[in-house]
Amino acid sequence: MYNYSTGHALEAQWGPRAAHCACPNGVLLGVQADTGLPRVEPCRKNACLTCARSKVRQVERAIRFTQPSALVTFTLLGQCHRSNALCMNNVARNLRRGKGALDLAWVWATEPNPNDTGAHAHAWLRGDVPSIEALQQQATQVGFGICDILPATHHGNLGYLCKTATWNQRSLEAYRGLNGNELIHGQFWRDPHTGEHLSRREAATRQWALDNPYEAQRYGR
Repeated sequence: MYNYSTGHALEAQWGPRAAHCACPNGVLLGVQADTGLPRVEPCRKNACLTCARSKVRQVERAIRFTQPSALVTFTLLGQCHRSNALCMNNVARNLRRGKGALDLAWVWATEPNPNDTGAHAHAWLRGDVPSIEALQQQATQVGFGICDILPATHHGNLGYLCKTATWNQRSLEAYRGLNGNELIHGQFWRDPHTGEHLSRREAATRQWALDNPYEAQRYGR
């Protein structure tokens, strides 16, 4: 989903949005008989903008299937992914412990702030939603800044947390510099009806089957 205000901010920070194109690093498999268009096996590397965009679409489907409760934002993150990941894990772990322990999980990613002013993180949360006071207390303990919580119904763009990875090659490289080898992080995926824990691909496939029942039946998914 393209949001005009978000797109305007990304263009101001990173320049024009790159046009969609086939994977430039893909392997030519042949030609489609009905259209004459080439059949290309994509490289599927996170450094490839085309393939990163495809993976983010999969992420969006997987998040939609898991049905998050809220969108959480953390500020004043550092530039080191390992340090940020440790802090994010500590915040979640502490919210699950002690008096008032919560049943929650999140999938998250770090993004650079405009004008080289640091970094922030967005997380889709499923399960119990903490109070802003409880979240802020845990975030402050690990050195984060101000936090924010929005109900999931207030944010329709489920790929929002990794939007910087899809804008253009320059924004993708900056995003990867903050997130290491993966586009997103966290053990988040599950079936909201059965509670079964899933991989991201399994969650995305189940959402695809709900969106495309005829094709799912045809291909046995």
